[in-house]
Amino acid sequence: MTRKEYKEYADERTLAHLTITSRLEIWGANSTLEPKRATLQVMSFDLERPDWRDQWETNVTLAPNASTELWRGKVPGQLVRTRESQVPKTIVVSARLLDEQDRAVLGRHSNW
Repeated sequence: MTRKEYKEYADERTLAHLTITSRLEIWGANSTLEPKRATLQVMSFDLERPDWRDQWETNVTLAPNASTELWRGKVPGQLVRTRESQVPKTIVVSARLLDEQDRAVLGRHSNW
């Protein structure tokens, strides 16, 4: 799992107007010779707002003997910033990869 900030400028001639978005990528690896069907379970929470929580899951298939991108998108709950001086929220994202049949945990990772 990786989190990156992307800066987009409204005009190529000035750095005055920009947006900063935080994006997340989740990858999985399968070292077997068969595709592996699993469930990706993602939970996000804000350290400063304990009442806020975002949780979802989706079915995925890990390609055999390869790394597979499982999900890519904006960090849940993170606002789009318009200035470098704005402090991003402290959002923790936790992902688990569960076996499709018995729901055993195949892998897990947290990112903040």
